[in-house]
Amino acid sequence: MKYFNYKSTILVFIFLFGVTTLVSASSTTTSTSSKDIQDKRVKVEQHIKALQATSTACSNLNNRIDKRLSNFGLIFKKHVNNYNKHVDKLQIISSKLQTAGKDVSKLNSDIAILQVKLTKFNLDKLAVETALNNAKQSSCGDLQGQFKGTLDSVRTAQVAVKADDMDISNFIKNVLRADISAFLK
Repeated sequence: MKYFNYKSTILVFIFLFGVTTLVSASSTTTSTSSKDIQDKRVKVEQHIKALQATSTACSNLNNRIDKRLSNFGLIFKKHVNNYNKHVDKLQIISSKLQTAGKDVSKLNSDIAILQVKLTKFNLDKLAVETALNNAKQSSCGDLQGQFKGTLDSVRTAQVAVKADDMDISNFIKNVLRADISAFLK
């Protein structure tokens, strides 16, 4: 009988050891899985914060592009109105000189050249507006460098408009003023 008691005691110990191992493994698995869940929750929250930050940055960028478009339109309108007044005044001067019997063919050709320059100025202005609208419509977070290229194309188009503006201004100052002063001599 002693053997039986010894055997049953060993079986009880094995059973208890197995149960305690299972219970401890179960609690370890539960704590590990809850830790994994907590880690995943933290990662999701960080991702959501990053998306919100990107959304805010994109919103701010789109607001800046809208402001830039508005300012560019106002400045351009001022320049175009000024240049159109020059053309109107030149046409009035040309008609007055022609009625006075002077040869105004050079002045009329200068007016035609100025109008061609104004047309190029308008086309380049449209290119800037198109580039700005493309930059605004593109998603700033997803393009991975393409957005920077879009903004570079805006800058390039603005440089062309600035060059057109300088060309028109220099043409008025250097050519048209010289031609008009030749009539006054």
